[in-house]
Parts: sequence; C-alpha cells; structure tokens
Amino acid sequence: MKKGVLWSGMILLLAVPIFAALTQERPAPFEPLRAKIIVENTNTDQATTTESGQYYRDSEGRTRVEMGRFITITDPVTRTRYVLDSEQHIAHKMPLPPGGPRGRGPGDGFMPPPPPPPGANGPPPGGPPNHLMPPPPPRPDGPPPERKDLGTRQIDGLTANGWEITRPLPPPPGAASNDVTETTQMWVSEELKLPLLTQSTVSDGHKHTRRLTEIQRHATLEESLFAVPAGYEIVDAPPPPRRP
Repeated sequence: MKKGVLWSGMILLLAVPIFAALTQERPAPFEPLRAKIIVENTNTDQATTTESGQYYRDSEGRTRVEMGRFITITDPVTRTRYVLDSEQHIAHKMPLPPGGPRGRGPGDGFMPPPPPPPGANGPPPGGPPNHLMPPPPPRPDGPPPERKDLGTRQIDGLTANGWEITRPLPPPPGAASNDVTETTQMWVSEELKLPLLTQSTVSDGHKHTRRLTEIQRHATLEESLFAVPAGYEIVDAPPPPRRP
C-alpha cells in the first residue's frame, strides 16, 4: 500500500513540470504587433482627407488605435471598448456587441469604431470629434449578405485573402426607403489574423479606406497600452439609437 502511494506521488511530481512545459509552449492566440495605420475618406463634394496613427495588438487580441487626440482600446476578452479623449482625460466605455465590434463577420475587430460621444458640457471645441473617422452606418437586420471571394494578393510581402460584400444601407430617419448600397472589400492576412486593407464604397460617392503598413511583428508591448490611464474619468457611453 505504501509503495502504491509512493509511486502515485512520484507520478504527480513528474506530471506537474511536464504539464507546465506544455502550457508554456502553447502558442498565443495572436501574434503581438504594432503598425502604422492610414485612414482616407473621399466624398464627391469634398477633398480627400488622410489621417495616420498607430495600431497595437497583444497576444490576447486586445487592440489600441491612436488617431489624433482619440485613443480606442478594444478588449475582446471582457467585451469592452474604451474611447479615450487625451485632451479632456475622459474614457468613454461601451460594450462590444455579439459577433464582433460591428456585429458580424471576420475582421470586424479592425473596422472603425464610432466617435466618442460628446461630454456632459456639449461637444469639445474645434468641431466634431474624430471627424476623419465617421461611424459606420448601422447594419440592417436579417441574415448577412452573400460574400464574394476575391482570391489572394500580396500586400507588403504578406499574402492576403480578399472578400467582398454588398449590402443596402438603412434609410435615413424619417425616410420610407433608401436605395443606397455599400460595398466593402477586406483583405485579411490569415497568418497574422489581421485585415491589412479595408475599403468601403457607398453608391452615393463616399469612400473609406483603412490600411496597415510598416508592420513590426513579435513586438514587445507594455501592458499599460491596453488599460485606461490613471487620472481619466470613466463614463458609460450612451447606447446607439435603435432603428425603428
């Protein structure tokens, strides 16, 4: 009896370091990286605007996008997004909808977030916040549209798989119908699990392009990049308006 207990103890002692080694060797869900992000907006009656910033992603899939005075931190683990106003030191907190930040489809985590809501004292001075990154229009209810396979292409030395979808946009408030459609192309690196290029073209002439460049792989990132800094006031963002 004592020998059986002794052998059981030895097996457990041997199993612990083996299990620990297997756990340490388990690959991370995502490859940590940093990159430069470029956003372009084109309207038929306005000049093209271009804005650049920084993009970060850690091994858990948390992302940080720095564009001008606004910083967007998206945490898919806690299903939370923070939009930080670096001038007013306010962090607007909002939950992520199910299926991805935009609701459905691969690559949703990289789509542009809505601009932060105005503060209690009204919108910040200097025009509407984050005006170069307008919020995406709400998605119509019902099944997702059919996806068209675009094959593969090389983007900055990475192989990207492309797909395209076209969907009608919901009518503006007060309108009975709307014949405007949006066509979105997304080129995703399966190796990095990351959309490298996203282009959304609306039939009324508006075009939104968002791409990553100068990607630094296996980056060492500080944990503080994905947390709300000390001294920021955290406020709950109002929920998006419900469509009738």
